[in-house]
This record gives sequence, C-alpha cells and structure tokens, in this order.
Amino acid sequence: MYMPVSRQAEQLKSGVDIGSTIHQKNNCSSTWNRINFQPVTLGEQALYQNLTQKLHELYDRDHLGMHAKVLKFHEGLEKQYARCHDYCLFHLLAGSTALDNYQQFDFPHPDSVETFVNTEYYRRFAVE
Repeated sequence: MYMPVSRQAEQLKSGVDIGSTIHQKNNCSSTWNRINFQPVTLGEQALYQNLTQKLHELYDRDHLGMHAKVLKFHEGLEKQYARCHDYCLFHLLAGSTALDNYQQFDFPHPDSVETFVNTEYYRRFAVE
C-alpha cells in the first residue's frame, strides 16, 4: 500500500508502527529497517524519490545513452563492492527492488549513486 511521505511523517509522530503497514512500490524506501529496527529517515525517502524522478527524466531524454552510462557505473560498483546488493541506491540503478533490510543507503564518495545521478542530471539539463 502506498502512503504519501507527509502521512508517514504524521504516523511517525503519533508513534504508529508504520513499518508493518507500508509497502511502497520499492521496498527500499519503506519506513522501517527490519534488521536493526531503526527508523529510516524521511530524508532518505525524499532523496530516493528525487533521484528516481531525475533518472526517469534522463532516460526520457536519451534512453540508450543513459542506459550505457548507468550500466557502466553499475558494473563498476559490482566490481568494487562485493556486497553491493546491500546498498539501497544500487537497486535504484538496476531498476530492481531492494529488500527492506538493506545495510547501507548509498556508497561513499566518489562512488555515490546520488552524486552520479545528480552529475548526469545537471550535465544534461544545465545546458538548456
């Protein structure tokens, strides 16, 4: 069941366990980390949604070119990080669904998915 971030914030403030009630389209952005039972920040959810939107716009502009860039970056992460599937934003690049129990949100700089997406986005749209 999808629940807007604003509604999730209201339920978090009221103390409702929303981890068992929310299963968004991508489980990675769910509000409850089931391994450590720590709340995932609403900032991570907002960032995930923002990066998803940017990727959609980039693919809409140049599908094949963007796919080649994402694939190259994705493969580099796989080679460098043995446990790359434990990172939430790795699944954003792959278009796969991360488990609720991801260990890390993003890779450290310079391998950050956030940095990669934002760099490609600003390169593409800053020219206009």
